Order: sequence, then structure tokens, then C-alpha cells
Amino acid sequence: MGRLINISPYAYPGISIDHVSVMQRVCSIYKDITPDMLMDHTHKRKIVEPRQLCIYLMRKDLKLTLQDIQQKFNFKTHAAVMHSIEAVEKLLATNKEYRNKTKSLI
Repeated sequence: MGRLINISPYAYPGISIDHVSVMQRVCSIYKDITPDMLMDHTHKRKIVEPRQLCIYLMRKDLKLTLQDIQQKFNFKTHAAVMHSIEAVEKLLATNKEYRNKTKSLI
């Protein structure tokens, strides 16, 4: 089981979360995506964007290491994890629509 930790009360009011909870929360704003779909090794944009957001939140809020996240998503290297985090940071900095869509989680 993943680490349980209390994080931002604005994003997750009064609950402890783990990586599965993060995935479920992300799926709640991407209505046509399930946690199982996030684990697929597909490059379809509709899956990649929420997967990257999960990775970003796991790193930022759960403080998981790159290697921990790599293992959870069965990536070959942690470079994919680093790329995902950088992609979300770039979207948050440059894309107002994305910021608005994800503000309940960030």
C-alpha cells in the first residue's frame, strides 16, 4: 500500500490519500477516464494528460520519489516521470483553461 498523508485541505478536505486516491480524484474531473486506463501504456492525448496530472500530484502532494512513481506506472525509466511533471508545470504556467480545469486538485 502507498504512503498515506494529509495534504492540502482545499484539494482533499479532511481525508488522507494515497496514490490510488489521487488517481480517482483525477478521474473525477476527466469523466471518461478510469484509473485502469491511466495504467495503460498508450500515447493517446486523452489518457496522457490525466496520467501526467496524476504523476505531478503524486510527486507534489504525496512526496513520492521518481522511482516510486516509475514503479507504480510500470515505466522503464524515471525519465518519463520527470517529463510528465515538467509537462504539467508548463501547462499550469501557460494554459489558463488547463489551470481552471485542474484547480480543484492542485
